[in-house]
Amino acid sequence: MSEQNIPLEVSAYALPGDGQIERCSQRDGSFKWAVRRPGSCMNSDGEWEFEPMPSSRDDDFMARCRYENAGAAYTTWVRFN
Repeated sequence: MSEQNIPLEVSAYALPGDGQIERCSQRDGSFKWAVRRPGSCMNSDGEWEFEPMPSSRDDDFMARCRYENAGAAYTTWVRFN
């Protein structure tokens, strides 16, 4: 079986250093993406901020720290690294 035929979805991409881009389930069943390193995530301004527990994440946090797709998350990471 080739890699193209494996019936799995990518859920994370490793970044140089200790970061990664991760697929995140949303309350409505959709998915967004986050740029994470242990204990924090990168917001759209390129700043690392503490990532609270899911029940404590407000709409502002979600707007700053979640991306529509892995490409958008990667573009942000590249821009600030």
